[in-house]
Amino acid sequence: QVSDANSLLGQHLLEGDWEEALDYLDTPEGERDATTKNDPLGLFNVGNKLTLPKTKNGAVFAALYVRAPYPLIKKICDMSEEDTDISDLMYALSVIPHEEQQRLEESQQRKIPYRTRYWTNNEHNLILNLFLKECLQHKSSLLDKCPSWIIPSTFAVTPLAMAAYNPDVPSSILQKLCMLEPKAIGMESKLFTVSTIPLIVAAASPVPPATFPIDVRDEVKRNRWEKVKLLMNKDWFEIDVQSSSLDDIIGDALPLPPAITLEQVKVACDEAMKRKEWELVR
Repeated sequence: QVSDANSLLGQHLLEGDWEEALDYLDTPEGERDATTKNDPLGLFNVGNKLTLPKTKNGAVFAALYVRAPYPLIKKICDMSEEDTDISDLMYALSVIPHEEQQRLEESQQRKIPYRTRYWTNNEHNLILNLFLKECLQHKSSLLDKCPSWIIPSTFAVTPLAMAAYNPDVPSSILQKLCMLEPKAIGMESKLFTVSTIPLIVAAASPVPPATFPIDVRDEVKRNRWEKVKLLMNKDWFEIDVQSSSLDDIIGDALPLPPAITLEQVKVACDEAMKRKEWELVR
């Protein structure tokens, strides 16, 4: 498998040699590998059946692909800022760490794509914040729909809708996306070919199976409810939050949204009943 690597950085990534990779980036050769689009992992080698766009042949996506630790991903991003785009944020939003943890623990052998680890929830949060900042620097549109190489074509979702659905994405990330692009709150999405909105998507966010500890399941349920409350505050994001600076949004001291009113609950329930989305009503 390591023979697939097209660079020494790619070899370190495939082997999970994270400390060696960090040290290697401090060398001239490592800097070259981080800034050159040389397909480090060999994802585009002949015979590989992956359907990735050719733009994903750099070190940033390679590090994401093998679930490299946050310090390594950040270091590569800092060295190769031009190698990032909004699809990196969308890719990170599509990752559900607790599901990957379960798959890795159940598997006794390494399989394609050579992943030896999963992101912790804290790591995932740091990575999402990192690429959110990258999107702002590149002035990316947060109304773009996720490409089909990340999720199936039966889905047509914005980054906000992806954050709403993913049970491991914290509500703070959803709030930042709402603050940066309030228009996305009411934007129609497609989930399994069914037209819907982020509020309903959040209510349908899956909970880990009963095999997971009760405290983990309770935290996912709490996080889901926080997302639902945020998305019911559509008017607050559109009117009051517009004055927030980008530093406030990207920082950790987010403004506290107002308490949900009975009128907002009624509006949300009416919308859900109209669409026959009973999970939100519940």
